[in-house]
Amino acid sequence: MSEQIQALLASHGGDDSGWLGALRVEARGHFETLGFPTTRIEDWKYTSTRALREARLVHDTSAVDEAQAAAMMANLELPDGAGRLVLYNGRLVVGLSDVEGLPTGVTALPLGLAAEAPGFREHLGAGLQVSAEPFTALNQAFLQDGLFLSIEKGVEISGPLVVVHLARGGNEAILSNPRNLVVLGDNARASVLEVGLGEGTTCTNTLTEVVLGPGARMDHHLWQLGGPSTHHVGRIEARQERDSVYRAHTLSLGKGWVRNDVVVGMEAPGAACTLRGLTLADDGQHVDHHTTIHHRAAHCTSRELYKGVLAGTSRGVFGGRIVVHKDAQRSDSDQSNHTLLLSEAARMDTKPQLEIFADDVKAAHGTTVGQLDGEAVFYLRSRGIPKAQAVQMLAGAFAREILDDMVDSPVYEAALFLVETQLGSLYGEDA
Repeated sequence: MSEQIQALLASHGGDDSGWLGALRVEARGHFETLGFPTTRIEDWKYTSTRALREARLVHDTSAVDEAQAAAMMANLELPDGAGRLVLYNGRLVVGLSDVEGLPTGVTALPLGLAAEAPGFREHLGAGLQVSAEPFTALNQAFLQDGLFLSIEKGVEISGPLVVVHLARGGNEAILSNPRNLVVLGDNARASVLEVGLGEGTTCTNTLTEVVLGPGARMDHHLWQLGGPSTHHVGRIEARQERDSVYRAHTLSLGKGWVRNDVVVGMEAPGAACTLRGLTLADDGQHVDHHTTIHHRAAHCTSRELYKGVLAGTSRGVFGGRIVVHKDAQRSDSDQSNHTLLLSEAARMDTKPQLEIFADDVKAAHGTTVGQLDGEAVFYLRSRGIPKAQAVQMLAGAFAREILDDMVDSPVYEAALFLVETQLGSLYGEDA
């Protein structure tokens, strides 16, 4: 065990009493064994954690700086929502949070106040691979505040619940481990937007668990807007029951290092999931999306589309794995990953995978990596359109497809604004 991990484990300073304490203690043991992943591990082959291994990560133990949190959010355009929870370096900002006024049948609490809430103990950590997944173990070892959302049978939230993860480092590299748990009862409806915003040297290791009962439906939006020295590790673990629908849209639009993992288990017939992701990256950025979808029951459907626009010296990674288990007959799955390179130095590593153990299955996957069509650029320039604008038009049309299926969402306009703003910063002389 490295000195860095020793120091990190010794600094936990948390409450190890009760069942939550037992979870933390067990997870610390697993992280002590696992440590940070290296490129010798297949799922981390193209993404180095060396900067995290070499950093002296510490927890922010100072009082929550509410004024600084408000300043960080000042220019953040967020959609109107049903409620808002703001975390600063993993801890609740009371003055900027509001989860009051939700309909009867909805429990929305900061995680730190949810230990005795119905359903919390039953679902927190259930099914996680804590002994095998390093960042899951790290999150559980130091799990901090976040959102606990529980919606009873048949109840619907009209607007999105917004969770803002603010991360700010100073002279030291700050580690935070926010945790969210979302549980929807039969035929419940909800939309959740998670926003990660960082500056300075930080590592935000967020874990969100989603449990969908029969017929439940959830739209899950994730925006990563970190600064140049930020590290963002995000993981979603979703479990779906009969006829439930889970849709996740991930926008990686920041300036830092990003690793996103989405693991979906469709456990009963009729479940459906849609995963969509967009990466817009420039010089020095590294964005890695890894997804795993398990078809464990018959008549389940999955649709997956990830796109990237990479400029400068940026690097993208996609690892998509769809597993159709033995009893998952009549499964229908489609996976695509497409990347547009705007410079000679940009790089993309992509590895789509299908593992099929049933014999009555419809499944497809595909990937493309390439540059803009030179003839299309020439055509626009021959009509008097400057090169940068021509590139913007073509790359924009390519990227905006990710947003097509959320046009009716209250999140759409804010998401489109972010994408358009980031696209405008990617075009250089080498485009």
